[in-house]
Amino acid sequence: MTLSAKEITAHYSSSLQALREIAWSYYYQGQLNNAMNLFKQGSQLLGFPEIAVSDQTAFLLKYAEFLIANYFLTNQDEELTRATTLQAQAMALSSQDQQGRPQHSI
Repeated sequence: MTLSAKEITAHYSSSLQALREIAWSYYYQGQLNNAMNLFKQGSQLLGFPEIAVSDQTAFLLKYAEFLIANYFLTNQDEELTRATTLQAQAMALSSQDQQGRPQHSI
């Protein structure tokens, strides 16, 4: 079975969305390590060229949101939180620039 590039992109999109939702479910259940592991594994997928920039950005924004909440709860992973948040912010601002929307601070 061969998938087209468009189909691969769609599969990645739904997979990243599912990973975000499952990770947040773990977070709300108090399973912070499982949530962290799932976000880390999902972030490894972001390098594939078929993944749309909008999906990369959405994943990184939710990952950054989780890391910030996790940092406040555990006081751990400050550098990862900072780096991921800055990366998510840069991608979001770049997406806005490409779409011609006004920039706002995150």
